Amino acid sequence: GVVQVATMPPMHVAARPRFFNMCMKNAEPRHGHFIEYAMGVTNILVQIGFIWGSYLFLSSNDSDLMLGDTFFIIGSVITFVFALYALIESRAHWEHYQQAEREDRIEFWESALFFAAGLVFLIGSLFYWPGIYDWWYEGEDETYIHNMEENGEGHGAGCFIAGSILFLMASMFNAIGLGMNKEENEQNDNMRVVHYVHLVALLCSQVGSALFIAG
Repeated sequence: GVVQVATMPPMHVAARPRFFNMCMKNAEPRHGHFIEYAMGVTNILVQIGFIWGSYLFLSSNDSDLMLGDTFFIIGSVITFVFALYALIESRAHWEHYQQAEREDRIEFWESALFFAAGLVFLIGSLFYWPGIYDWWYEGEDETYIHNMEENGEGHGAGCFIAGSILFLMASMFNAIGLGMNKEENEQNDNMRVVHYVHLVALLCSQVGSALFIAG
């Protein structure tokens, strides 16, 4: 099959107070809500899962390959769900697109691209679902099933490449927003640290997406 070796930038990152608690009554945007922390920790675990899954793809053992597939599919689902939630949160940050600040509009388009990329990656992951070809083409001979599996994995790889391009485009909008937001990050030492952590994350997203496209 096609070897997948990648991690994905999971969602938009912003220094402003987030509205992740919007599902709760009388919620207001704030820093450090437990939902924000939970999403952050989950994203770290997802990236560890992607790295572990990519390592397992180097194995010739079927059980290792199936476990790697499972990590990648679960991670893709979580990435898609978080990207959708971040898109809704970004939309909730302002009410009218034309009256919104340029920075808010940039943030919305970035979140929309992360959502689209997450959807494409999710679709691509389904082509690698363990046993899906044996189930879908049940009754066909093994050679036909094997050919369909190779074709399907090729489509899945194409989805991953397209998703990586979308992630690269999203990181471009993130870079624009980061540049527009630089004066906010100079207010205190903590915000300066956040600013540089944001820079490192942005660099990793761009390099990772570019390497996956090339790979």
